[in-house]
Amino acid sequence: MSKQNRWLAALAMAGVVGMTGVLSSGALARDHDKVELTGPVKNLKGSCPNVEFEIAGTKVKTSSRTDFEDDCREIAEGKRVEVEGKLEGDRIMAKEVDVK
Repeated sequence: MSKQNRWLAALAMAGVVGMTGVLSSGALARDHDKVELTGPVKNLKGSCPNVEFEIAGTKVKTSSRTDFEDDCREIAEGKRVEVEGKLEGDRIMAKEVDVK
């Protein structure tokens, strides 16, 4: 199992990440590394729309291409957010962010 797959498995076991894909030969084939992550924001830095933060130790990065369900400025330290995006290395490049 690759380092990236072990990392995703650990997040899945912790209940903070979901993955989408298709079942192929008894294994989940990832759909372009799409992931969903939910939890409180930690280590927030940057300014909208280019912010970075962590959820359960996982780095999340937003950009001008990120769709913010609410205003980006609502993202705050400790606030619970739901992130959908693409896994790129050790971070999630956010496609959508929803402040809960």
